[in-house]
Amino acid sequence: SSDVCSSDLQHADGVGGPVLAPTSGHLNNLQKLEGETYARTHDFPTEMVESKFGDHIGSLYSANCAYRRDVLISSNGFDESGFDAVDIDLCWRLILKGKHLVFNPGIKVIHLGFPWSLKAVFRQQFRWGESRGKLNMRYPSTRAFHAGLKTRIFRYYFFAVLFAQILYSKHKTKSILNFFEKCAFTCGCISAYLKAHFGHRTHADWNGSW
Repeated sequence: SSDVCSSDLQHADGVGGPVLAPTSGHLNNLQKLEGETYARTHDFPTEMVESKFGDHIGSLYSANCAYRRDVLISSNGFDESGFDAVDIDLCWRLILKGKHLVFNPGIKVIHLGFPWSLKAVFRQQFRWGESRGKLNMRYPSTRAFHAGLKTRIFRYYFFAVLFAQILYSKHKTKSILNFFEKCAFTCGCISAYLKAHFGHRTHADWNGSW
């Protein structure tokens, strides 16, 4: 069972909690909308759960997590190769090694760094998309982690759904921003796959294997 109790925290190898958007102090309306979009897409658990491999929602994010020192050292810590999703990667590596990680919704932090320009939004979503693509390639089994009908529909038709939301939604600004984010995120995913593919072919070419 994924349910855990407070006493499990004493024996946890790592703990973390939700990263929340501020409710005030925004530089402009776009930054406010970005925070609201982040809160909506990161539907963090409302009860204490054990982190699971392949599950982004209950994973431990570096903005709000702590690990036992010996566990962190024995796992060689965060990947410093330039891989952006180092927090999710570390969390999943530890889970695969049998470590006990707990997501506690009571451990909260407020994140102040949401982008306030469309250029910054695109760059952030593109970077996150590249990270998701790299994670999928590093952990292929996670692509089928949620293989239900709802996920398959979202995977193949989400652009059409988002476009329909723009046409019929009462909150067109949010819908347009969501569509813009998904386009940038998808471009990042595609970029990661293309870089991996052509990088592999170039490396093979240098070694005379073509």
